[in-house]
Amino acid sequence: MGQPVLDRKKIPARGDSKFCIQEKLKIGKRVFEITSLSMGNPHTVVLTRDFPEDWQKTGALIENHLIFPEKTNVEFARVLGPRKIELRVWERAAGETLASGTGACAALVTAFLKGKTKREAEVIFPHGKLKVEWDETTNHLFVTGPTYEVFSGVYCF
Repeated sequence: MGQPVLDRKKIPARGDSKFCIQEKLKIGKRVFEITSLSMGNPHTVVLTRDFPEDWQKTGALIENHLIFPEKTNVEFARVLGPRKIELRVWERAAGETLASGTGACAALVTAFLKGKTKREAEVIFPHGKLKVEWDETTNHLFVTGPTYEVFSGVYCF
């Protein structure tokens, strides 16, 4: 999946510090601690004990926050143990998404940087799971999981 990019200018995310790691972001009356990074596309991860009831609405507000000039994907990650993360994904311009390889990578990087997981974890989505590994030597992330055909068709031109 490549290497995580933490330099905020390359995500991109506005702000004065070089990185956007465990920063406070005010959404309405609530304040969330976010970590933003790029996996080739921008991601913002919120580590949470429980998924907010309105996580989709909150995800949309974070996606469109002024700090993100190109918007951002948003992941709400619940760490279940040092090798297990449960994830909900709000994809920019698409909404709730049932799974995301780059989102799973962003969640693992965030949880590891916070000291909550190892460099390898199972990431659990509402309808499946992925194994994510962050190689210490190469700094690359690897994702392993099942594939399913969900659509087929013929394109006529």
